[in-house]
Amino acid sequence: MHQRLLVADPLNEGDAEVMAKEMCMMNNFLMSVLLACSSGCAFAAQEGLRGAEACIENRIYARAMKAYEKGIAALERKDFGSAAQILDDGLGILGDAYLYEGLVDDTGMKLVLAEVEESKGAFEAAAKMKGRVLDSRLIAFHARIRCNEKPSVE
Repeated sequence: MHQRLLVADPLNEGDAEVMAKEMCMMNNFLMSVLLACSSGCAFAAQEGLRGAEACIENRIYARAMKAYEKGIAALERKDFGSAAQILDDGLGILGDAYLYEGLVDDTGMKLVLAEVEESKGAFEAAAKMKGRVLDSRLIAFHARIRCNEKPSVE
């Protein structure tokens, strides 16, 4: 029996109930995994954890991609302040989940520069940099969760 794990979307309000349900489902899932382990079904538990991890990673990717698309749409409308905020949300959703061993990642420095530009009121430059950073991190994340591909990230 497969359970669908929910991931709260920080872009939407009112997700406290969703988060509470998610925590209950995760707790129930973990309890069933522990029960399987104590019953000597380690293989079944391992497969269950891999499936849950893949589900969560796919949800993270989908949410971050949705924020990226909304941010780029705001950029195209020349709504640079909103674009910067939406892209920040996408970066927050993704967090450091995109990292993998051997990845050369200079996106943190680009984010520092974007923050400096934003503090000067240069929202267009900041939003464009944040868009490129989120794009690079999404590429790296997708590579990490799909067939261990490791493209060069610029």
